[in-house]
Amino acid sequence: MEPPSSITELTLLAVDNHLHQLWEGTIMRATIALPCIIVAAQLLSATGPAQAAPAKAKAQAAERWCLRTESGGSDCGYRSLEQCNATRAGNAYSFCWRSRREHKGTPGR
Repeated sequence: MEPPSSITELTLLAVDNHLHQLWEGTIMRATIALPCIIVAAQLLSATGPAQAAPAKAKAQAAERWCLRTESGGSDCGYRSLEQCNATRAGNAYSFCWRSRREHKGTPGR
């Protein structure tokens, strides 16, 4: 290969060399990153639903519903909205809501 004869050719040669190095680096990073991403996705998909199901079941088991009566009292011993609504049936001035607190001492119904 003969040496470059002008500054323009030298500049083009340097730019071409730089782009070639960037391209090789990009291919190398993609070659390393792609298998890592695939393995991470497989691990997350294998453990995600299995761990989420017990947490959801535990949250539903601990879920409480409260009944506010027309006299102003409340009872947070209901384990479902249906159970709470069945108790308040016929009473237009009472309502049920989901409790956001833990009710350790409230007996279950």
